[in-house]
Amino acid sequence: MVEQIKEDMLRLESMVIVSKKNLIILLLLSLISLTSCSKRNDFFNNEELRNFGLDYLAAPENSSNYYNKSNNKMLFCYMTVSKDDDVIEYVLNALNNFQNNNIYKEFGYAKSDDMYKENRKIYMSNNIEDYQINSNNYSENGVSFNSYEIYYSLTDKTKEDSMYILTITSYTEKDTIYLTGYNLIISVVKKNYSRYTIVND
Repeated sequence: MVEQIKEDMLRLESMVIVSKKNLIILLLLSLISLTSCSKRNDFFNNEELRNFGLDYLAAPENSSNYYNKSNNKMLFCYMTVSKDDDVIEYVLNALNNFQNNNIYKEFGYAKSDDMYKENRKIYMSNNIEDYQINSNNYSENGVSFNSYEIYYSLTDKTKEDSMYILTITSYTEKDTIYLTGYNLIISVVKKNYSRYTIVND
């Protein structure tokens, strides 16, 4: 009888161990699938762009090799472009769309001395140089470090409490704070509109 109980206990323990292993494997598979869903090899999709009021936004000319880690709160995509002109043209196209599309309430830039304050002033401009927050010159045949930041809001009443920030940054292998194997990152974040004051002068 004692031997039978011991055998039953051993059998039960082995079943528990197998169940734990199966549970761990199942959890690992779930995590892997979730991770793979959050990393994609394409540019932003229409739904993501619409959520941030950027329906018009397409991938930059001559871009490839996308690494997309977007979610509901932020768009975030690394990619590779050929030269600085691709980046400049992309920023100019974005500014043109902000200016000529009535879905935007306003768009502008933050001055360097105001950029990191909790409450910022946003100035209106159509000049690309006003939006450049970092620069490491210009490369005619390659890509150098340059960063542009555009603040914008939407006329959509359901989104009037939000200010969006579109950041476009090109970089080189020397700029190690960014992911290697790429040279351009485009991101969009959503902030509370009340933290910003629009200056129309």
